[in-house]
Amino acid sequence: MGVSTKQATDQYLLLQGRQFALDLLESFGEQLYSPKGVAHAIDRLTSATQNKPEGYVAGILDIIEVLKKARP
Repeated sequence: MGVSTKQATDQYLLLQGRQFALDLLESFGEQLYSPKGVAHAIDRLTSATQNKPEGYVAGILDIIEVLKKARP
């Protein structure tokens, strides 16, 4: 696998991880407006990183970081 192919794969996995995280957050609905809901979402996203490719995990972690910064 060439460098450019690996970079494209990593970018694809990063975007897939972010999209997964956003889809999961959307499923929380109104719960995300409470601190407890945000904490639960972070826990669920963190557990979703287990046994996943590095690029995919990086995408999920990007969303977790945004949630942590937005916590009240």
